[in-house]
Amino acid sequence: MLELYKAFRMKSFMLMILSFFLITTSSYGKEIKMVTVNWPPYFGENLKGQGLVVKIIKASLKEKGHSLLVDYIPWKRAVNYTKKTSTYHALLGCFHTLEREKHYIFSSEIASAAFHFLFRNDLKSKIIRKPEDLIGLRIGVVRGYVFSKRLKDFIKQNDGFMKIKEVSRFNHAIRMLMKRKLDVVIENPLVARYEFKK
Repeated sequence: MLELYKAFRMKSFMLMILSFFLITTSSYGKEIKMVTVNWPPYFGENLKGQGLVVKIIKASLKEKGHSLLVDYIPWKRAVNYTKKTSTYHALLGCFHTLEREKHYIFSSEIASAAFHFLFRNDLKSKIIRKPEDLIGLRIGVVRGYVFSKRLKDFIKQNDGFMKIKEVSRFNHAIRMLMKRKLDVVIENPLVARYEFKK
């Protein structure tokens, strides 16, 4: 039986800003509606108090006389809803990019998070230290996630030399990894550990 997964920290690819977008709250009344994906242990509908990040946001809004409602849906859909509709006031738990600045106003940083490469123990000889080490691998990512410009550019330039498989939820990627349909999954290590304990 294989050990589950190994995570390797890739400092050059890390995005350290985990923030939520909050358009001016005064024009929306007392209840602020946010949307996101379940991303435990940071936030999730089945976590106590919906997780630490939601607790922080609730406390901050309460000081201003507002309450908070958070809906949990697949990530790509959450991004699209906040860009194209007025159903939600904010997108919770999103990494900062220049592209996203065109659509959102960012809050200050609430928590830090990083992405790591996760793979089965039988691939431990394949150490990932630089983008070139991804060539020839089947890589799973959650649809709508953003990564560093360096990694995005490398994937674009090497299209055909590696396969990127987008999934709607992280647990789908884990199942594909265990069935050997993927070689590597990119995810936050705390989120991965939480999923493995389930």
